[in-house]
Amino acid sequence: MPFLVVLISIAALISALYVLWRVRWGCPPSSIPRVLAYHKVTSFEFGGTWVPPGRFVSQIDALIDSGFRFIDEQTFLKTLDGERDGTGREILLTFDDGYDELLSNAIPVLEKRGIPAVIFLVSAYMGQENRWELYWPGRRFRHLGWDEIV
Repeated sequence: MPFLVVLISIAALISALYVLWRVRWGCPPSSIPRVLAYHKVTSFEFGGTWVPPGRFVSQIDALIDSGFRFIDEQTFLKTLDGERDGTGREILLTFDDGYDELLSNAIPVLEKRGIPAVIFLVSAYMGQENRWELYWPGRRFRHLGWDEIV
């Protein structure tokens, strides 16, 4: 019973904070570009931050077919700074951590479609496997090396 009370209290608190946020700041303007972030584009991993290559292609193509246009980071920043008007149908595509699977599973897809993307690299792990995840077989992933990002 106490667990249920704690759970309900947490849900009520989160709901109240959400309502306060919406009353104070409202929704962001629809003209601001969206940001779509991926981590790993790979066939499988235990961590849950991955998407299979085929699904990645399907998601990108579905966005294009729905009328979205991918923009680069300079266009995104100019929109945020008010130097240009956004269309409300723009996306800045990003990849966290710079895993090397991007070279074979994502970059060719993006190049074929002329889609820009931003890759956030972990400079201390360039060319190395990550060590912050629990070590299970098939869970360590190599980061892009310095020679691969040019």
